[in-house]
Amino acid sequence: MVFTWYFIGLLFGLAVAAFLWPGWYLGYGLLALFIAWFGDRWLTLKQPRFIARREFKNPSYQNQPSEVQIFLANSSGQSISVLVKDEPPFVVKAPECQGTIKIPAHEEKNFIYSMISPLRGVFDFGDLNLRRDGRLHLFAYQVKIPLKQELKVYPDLAKLFNGALAGLTGSDAGMRRRLKQPGASGELAQLREYTHGDDYRKINWKVTAHRGKPFINEFEPEKDQNVYLILDTGRMLFDPITSNTSRLDHILDSAILLAFNIQEYGDRVGALSFHSRIERFLPVGKGKSHLQKLINQLFDVQAVMVESDYRSAFNFFQGQVNKRSLIFVYTDLLDNESSKELISYLQIISRHHLVICVLSRQNSLESLLEIPITDEQSAYLKGTVLELEKERGLMVKSLNNYGIKVLEVNPSNIRQSVIEHYNYLKRQDLF
Repeated sequence: MVFTWYFIGLLFGLAVAAFLWPGWYLGYGLLALFIAWFGDRWLTLKQPRFIARREFKNPSYQNQPSEVQIFLANSSGQSISVLVKDEPPFVVKAPECQGTIKIPAHEEKNFIYSMISPLRGVFDFGDLNLRRDGRLHLFAYQVKIPLKQELKVYPDLAKLFNGALAGLTGSDAGMRRRLKQPGASGELAQLREYTHGDDYRKINWKVTAHRGKPFINEFEPEKDQNVYLILDTGRMLFDPITSNTSRLDHILDSAILLAFNIQEYGDRVGALSFHSRIERFLPVGKGKSHLQKLINQLFDVQAVMVESDYRSAFNFFQGQVNKRSLIFVYTDLLDNESSKELISYLQIISRHHLVICVLSRQNSLESLLEIPITDEQSAYLKGTVLELEKERGLMVKSLNNYGIKVLEVNPSNIRQSVIEHYNYLKRQDLF
């Protein structure tokens, strides 16, 4: 309860009266104020309560403005002016989350404000706070309406998909067009002139003899292949790049774009994320609705500071997936001791699947390699980083020896590098 200016004016008048006419005037005045307070409270609380709801006008995307609408229904018989104050999540920027609206009798009005979330994920709105004057306008009453609600903030998909095909080479674009032509898997898609580096086994000798120069057959790659995206969300990827961006943010962007690209090529895509336990799993599928399912499964995954259980994750995967698949494993390698279990299980699943290990490099280690040696401490620090890099190189070589392709990329380049490698596999009929 808050005093209004009407009440302060009455109190001031009572003080003046008590000064001019001391004695019983003060007692009568205080009694009158008490009766006014009681009457104001009784008349106000007797009125029907507000009915409130909160709606998000559109899906919320990271770093993009979106609207929040607060609807208030006034079921009383008189017009009411209300101060509305919402409780958005602490990560959300919403400077205009409070304002005043006037609601006519037996009507509903809405209060709209804009918000921007610099982070993706699921966040909680709190309750709705209202302040309104009493019937006699002597006091303002504050009401808290329970209105806790989840806000889902997705990665900026519009920005991602607008640039999805920007880096495709000419041969990639041609492949995409051919895949849209009808024809069964393995059928001849087109003939083209031989270029340096092409597989000579694809030369069409009859056409070559007829034209007087070599031509090769290009076949439509096999479709409906299974591709899985496996995301390690343990401590290996628990380090922010900036206050609002992490390596896992770049990995998630890469996974969503790769899933889009996989579907465009006619293959099926599934996903698994894990740390100390299995976090999310989505079997392979195709189509726009399946891509939306994949986004809904992964949009809010966050890296946590725990050791990843690679044994449980890959045993679970092998129990779920029997058909040979192409697997992109997003993770990182630090040192031999912390990564030996990961390497061991990657080698095991590579016996049955085509495994691509995507290593997202730490920018902090990259910068430490460039520091000049000025004292004993900097020399020790740089020596430690160089030793880690040497171990990393040996681990990558070990994976390569088992036929596991390793893509070592900086977070900012991970999207394009992974898509280009998938396209390369399709062009060369390696999968």
